[in-house]
Amino acid sequence: TKSEKLVVSGPLWSSKEFLQNSRNNEPDVEKGHTIAFFPASFNSTGVTNNVEAHNKFLLLAKDILEVYQNFKIIFKPKFKFDSYLEKKLTKETAEHLLKNGNFKIIQSDKMPSSIFPHADVIISMSFTSTGIEAIRAGKKSFYVDLLNNYQNSYFDNFDNLVSHSRESALKNLKFWQDIDSNELIKKYEIILNEMQINKNAEPADIIRSEINKINSHN
Repeated sequence: TKSEKLVVSGPLWSSKEFLQNSRNNEPDVEKGHTIAFFPASFNSTGVTNNVEAHNKFLLLAKDILEVYQNFKIIFKPKFKFDSYLEKKLTKETAEHLLKNGNFKIIQSDKMPSSIFPHADVIISMSFTSTGIEAIRAGKKSFYVDLLNNYQNSYFDNFDNLVSHSRESALKNLKFWQDIDSNELIKKYEIILNEMQINKNAEPADIIRSEINKINSHN
């Protein structure tokens, strides 16, 4: 970046005002034993996750539903799920998931934060904003890079935050399921401090404050 000043606000959509607004527009999803899946953008210019990566993500959802038959998955894409049915590589897996009564698709226009209250664990593709938004909101969250394309990402500095294979993803899911609230708080304090994200300051307020400073000098 050529910016003269950088300000770390933290994820904007995890601010309390947005979380509150999203609660007023929550989807119709039952709580309990639910995993939320957040894929990256699909089949568009400049995407960092290709069609094969998306198929691996769908296959992980399929595996979880087979391993944990009493679990539900809510899948919140940034696009129409039918896009998967239009690609040869993802078509079969997508069709299989659609036949499973424990797999529910959330409309793409819903805010991700409206999904958080319904999920026990958040699983995001590398490296969508929902992963950090969930952490900032205090939800159990980790990333998956199932093609192992980003072995040296910044997020790999933190234990259990990135899975680079199906096996690792299933182990991390178990880890986040089992971690108790006290350990979760300690772990997230370390992560947020390292990222220089102030958990006591609202990202929206930080941005407003910076804008007001600029305006006061003009």
